[in-house]
Amino acid sequence: MEQHILLQHKKEYLRELLSVTELLSAAIKTDDLKGAQANLERRRRLMGHIDAIDGSLSAAAVDDKHLATEGRQRKLPNVAGEIASMLERMAELQGQCEEALRTNREQLLASLDAVRKGQRGLRRYGDGSPGGKRQPRFLDRTL
Repeated sequence: MEQHILLQHKKEYLRELLSVTELLSAAIKTDDLKGAQANLERRRRLMGHIDAIDGSLSAAAVDDKHLATEGRQRKLPNVAGEIASMLERMAELQGQCEEALRTNREQLLASLDAVRKGQRGLRRYGDGSPGGKRQPRFLDRTL
């Protein structure tokens, strides 16, 4: 298959990958775990298709070391420029996703730490079991 046709296919897959990346970003920002997981899976599949096209492009470049027509020479830079702009946008979205995930992780760790501290306090008050034998350390004996 010719390079410009392969690049067109790659551009179509990248356009879809960009769309899925935008959906993934929105899912992460709204804590939609199912949506994020589904979009991650879609991204993996699309990346597999893109990798296959890249392999074909490499093979085509070896077979066709120079472009025969001027028309093909003009088509390749246009498609390559569109691909580059989509990749830049995806990199930007990827950075936003990573930042949102880091923030979510930090909040989750802070929540877990608060739960752990609460559990320690409960254990120090009593033995933690409903019918425990040990009496709580602080009893209100004024009743």
